[in-house]
Amino acid sequence: METPNRGLVHKRQDNATVQQGKNHLLAIGINHYVHCPKLNNAVKDVEDFVALMHHKYDFPKEYTRLLRNEHATQDRILEEFKRLVREVQPQDTVLIYFSGHGESDEILDEGFWIPVEAERGKENHYIRNSTIQKVLLKINSFHTFLIVDSCYSGTLFLDGKGKFVTDAYDFPSRWGLTSGRNTIVNDGKAGTNSPFAAALLDTLRRLDKPMNVSALCDIIKQTVPAATNKLQKPIGDPLSIEGHKGGQFIFKPKSQISPEETLWQVAIAQNTEGGYSQYLRQYRNGTYAEQAREHMKTLAEDRIWAQALRTNEVYAYHDYLDKFPEGKYADEAEKRLDMLENQQVIVPVAPIIQPPILTPQPQSERVNV
Repeated sequence: METPNRGLVHKRQDNATVQQGKNHLLAIGINHYVHCPKLNNAVKDVEDFVALMHHKYDFPKEYTRLLRNEHATQDRILEEFKRLVREVQPQDTVLIYFSGHGESDEILDEGFWIPVEAERGKENHYIRNSTIQKVLLKINSFHTFLIVDSCYSGTLFLDGKGKFVTDAYDFPSRWGLTSGRNTIVNDGKAGTNSPFAAALLDTLRRLDKPMNVSALCDIIKQTVPAATNKLQKPIGDPLSIEGHKGGQFIFKPKSQISPEETLWQVAIAQNTEGGYSQYLRQYRNGTYAEQAREHMKTLAEDRIWAQALRTNEVYAYHDYLDKFPEGKYADEAEKRLDMLENQQVIVPVAPIIQPPILTPQPQSERVNV
C-alpha cells in the first residue's frame, strides 16, 4: 500500500496531485504609531516569529516580507496583499501575521486593522476586516493561515466551521488564529512578547514533530487564558470564506538546523543583552547581527530609563537623554526634568545689615559688651 509523502505533494479531492509550492510569509508589526498610543512589543513579536519561521520551518527569506513601524502604512499593506494575490500559485502556502492596534465599529459590526499613520476615529484610514476577507478570498493558495494579535481581532470570524478530514494537509484550507474575541488584548511588558505571541512562539519552538493548525490553535486557546487570568480568549478556527475544503496547514520542523540559527533562537528566547552579546561574539557579521544590535540597544535603553526612574534625579534624566536623544522615553524624560527643575528651592540671599554708627559717650555710660 502506497504511503503518501506529504512533504513533496498535495492531493486534490479529484485525486490529482501537484508538487508542493512555495511558502510565503507576510508579517506586519507596529509599535510607533503616529496618532495612536505606542505599543511595546508588536514589532518584537513579529520579528521573533519571522526568525523562527526561517530558522525552524520551511519559510525561506526570499518569500518573506516584514513591514515594521513606518513601513506598515495602509498603502503598503494593501500593496503587499495585492502582491500575494498576483504571485501566489494554487500549490503555495501563505502565512500572514499582523501585530498592532485594532478597532471595532459596533454599529456596522465591522473590525479593523490600524496602520501606522491612521488618525484615531478615521475609519477610512483603517483596513477593514471585510477587505482582508476579500484579499484572502482572492489569494489562490492551497493553504492560508492568518494570525492576528490585535484588539477586536475576533471579528474576522464569521459563522460556520470547516469539517476536518484524516489527511488534512492534502486538502485546501483557510484558517485563522486571533489573540482574542471582540475585546481588548494585552501587549505585555516592555521588551518581552505579548501573552498571545509568547504562547505561540513557545509552542512552535518546542515542537519536534509535525503539528497541524487545529492542534496549535487548541494549545493557544488553553495557554493564553491561563496567562491572562481568562481576560483573553483566542479564536482558532477555519475562516468561513470560499476556498476552505476541510484541510489544515501543518508546521513541520526542519531536520537540519545550523549552529548560528540555534544560538540566535537561544538569544531571542532569553531576550537579554548578554544573550545577544554572546551571539555577536561568535557571529559579528552574521545573518541576525543587525537585529541583535537593535535588540541590545532597546534593552539598554529600557535599563537606563528604569535606573533614571528609580533615581528620579536631574542628572539621571540628563544621562538618559545624552545616550538616547530620540529615544522612546525622551518626551517623558523632558517632562520630568522640567518638573524637577521647577521644584528646586531657591534660597534667598540674606540682606546685608549695616552696623550702627556709635557716638562717643561718657565712660560711665558705656556698656561693656
